[in-house]
Amino acid sequence: MQLKFALILCLLVALLISAAQAKSSKKSTPKKKSSPKPAPKVKIPSFVGKLLQKRSELTFYWRATNNDYPGGRTVTIGTCAGVPIAKVNKNFADNIVMEGSARLNNGLIVNSGNCDCGKGYNCFVTLDPKLFEWGESALGTALRPFVSVASNDLLPNSKIYVPQIAGWVTPVTKKKHNGCLLVDDTFSMDTSHHMDFYSLDFEYYVDLDNKYPTNYIDIYEASNCTLLDYMRK
Repeated sequence: MQLKFALILCLLVALLISAAQAKSSKKSTPKKKSSPKPAPKVKIPSFVGKLLQKRSELTFYWRATNNDYPGGRTVTIGTCAGVPIAKVNKNFADNIVMEGSARLNNGLIVNSGNCDCGKGYNCFVTLDPKLFEWGESALGTALRPFVSVASNDLLPNSKIYVPQIAGWVTPVTKKKHNGCLLVDDTFSMDTSHHMDFYSLDFEYYVDLDNKYPTNYIDIYEASNCTLLDYMRK
């Protein structure tokens, strides 16, 4: 009986050793590394012309408003002739000088005049809101929110197409942008390969910049582009 039990025990031990050896001899199959997804190709519409600029810098500009600068009214902004327009917060006045356009709490639209501000604020004109509802461009035309752009090295009053902007949902009407823009403004500083996008208000800039963080764009000639109105449905 003891001999039979010993034989069974030896057989079990032999089976366990054999199984362990078989397990250790198996090669593990390495996991396949997923290949990186290719960057999505930018689709260019058929109406678009030649590439004008590649990887140009994109920035935004907007009109200043009283609501963005709470605080006491400590300085007076006026015309180039020194005629007072309004008393406003100093930070607000500084921003009007920088941006070139503003909407006051009383509804007045002011724009940079044809004179140097120097160290003061007597360098503005008031605009007819019926003609310049959203501000005036450097070409003397009415600015178009989400359409007007400033550039120093693109043909003035030319239409362009920017594929990186096509598809943006604009803040006011939620219309999708078709990528078509109008070069109707300029920079006050010397710069090139740089486009400034008119977002109307600071809050709209924040909205677009958060949703579509884009620093560089490609610019195409687009004389047949359709300029849309993104302020009215």
